[in-house]
This record gives sequence, structure tokens and C-alpha cells, in this order.
Amino acid sequence: MRTYFSGLSALALLACLLVVSACSSGGTDTTGLVRFIHAAPDAGVVDVFIRNRAVFETTSFRTVTPYDTTILAEELSFVVRNSTDASDVVLRFVLNVIPEQRQTVVLAGVRSQIAPIVLLDNVTATADSAQVRLVHAAALAGAVDLYLTAPSETPAAATYAAIRFRQNTGFFAVAPGTYRLVVTPAGDATVLLDETVALPMAPATTLVLAGANAGGALTLITADP
Repeated sequence: MRTYFSGLSALALLACLLVVSACSSGGTDTTGLVRFIHAAPDAGVVDVFIRNRAVFETTSFRTVTPYDTTILAEELSFVVRNSTDASDVVLRFVLNVIPEQRQTVVLAGVRSQIAPIVLLDNVTATADSAQVRLVHAAALAGAVDLYLTAPSETPAAATYAAIRFRQNTGFFAVAPGTYRLVVTPAGDATVLLDETVALPMAPATTLVLAGANAGGALTLITADP
């Protein structure tokens, strides 16, 4: 009889340990931080799903979402759908969500040339400088040259040359202040975009070059970082 009850006690103890272990492991799932920038002018208002769960809803052109901090850090399949017609799939892509890191996904291009741009948003702040990067999300613009100058200065040499669709400059440091940003076709003086941008010292600024419409005009979307 004593052996029988000892066996039951051992089984009960093992079951409890398994339950505690399962609960503990469930509480240690690591997450990443992911946000979404809608830079596709003719894609309409969209919802972004992971495994049939909407993580970003009714996202319109030029929208920069907050970071979602609940997304598991693993390789995940994302689906972008038209908000008013779930059968209209705008884009499917796979993202390797990095533990405890900030990532941005840009919906780039136009419906005929749509693609994701995945960015890692790590940036090291430096004293007395602003951090900025340009992301090329305008499929119809071709390769472009970027000029970043003082507001009253005439652009001379390109700050970055021949940036192609889906490329970005990476973060680079400038003095905090107001700048003139000029974009031209690569190797051509024709001005595609001429805007004034404010670049604060912290934390950082991401400038997304997007098509203003499906006809090829350009616009700038600003996100921090």
C-alpha cells in the first residue's frame, strides 16, 4: 500500500513540475518591436496581419504606425490586405523579427512594383549631432541623387549618389538644424523634390522618399527614428 501511494505522489509531483515548467516557458517568449510605414500611393487603405491577427489596421498612405511591442521574435509571415476587401491581398512577405530590437517595414512602390523594405532602427546617439537616413521607396523614380544643404545654399555635390529603389543611406550625422533636401535623377540636374526638413538632435529621423501618386511625382514621409 505504501508503495502504491508513493507512486501516486511521485506522479503528482511530476505533473506539477510539468505545469510549472510550461507556465514558466510561456512567460519568457521574447518579442521584438515592429512598425509599418505606408509609402505606396495606389495601394489604398490596408490592414497588416500576422497569422490571421491584425496588427496594424486601416493604415492609409503616408501613415507611420507606432511600434507594436507584442510581436514574437521569430520568422513570421505577414499579409497586407485591402481594408475594405479582405480578398484583395496587396503583399505577402516574411520578416525575421529580431529580439528586443526596433524594426520598420516600409510598404514601397506602386501596386505593379510593390515590395517591402525592412529597416533596423538601431541608432547610436552622438553629442551635438542629428542622425538621419533617407529610404528610397518610390519605384517609378529610378535611381536618385540626394543633396542635403543649408536652406539658402544651391546644391553642388550630391550627399549620396545613385540611390536605387529599396536602398537607404543608413544613418549619418549632421549638425541639428533646418536643411534643404533636393532629390534629382541620378546624374541629372532635374529637380524631383525640393523640401525643407528639420533635423533635431534626438533621437533620429528617417526620411522616406515615396511616390506622391501613381504618376511618378514624389513626396517625403518623415518618421522618428
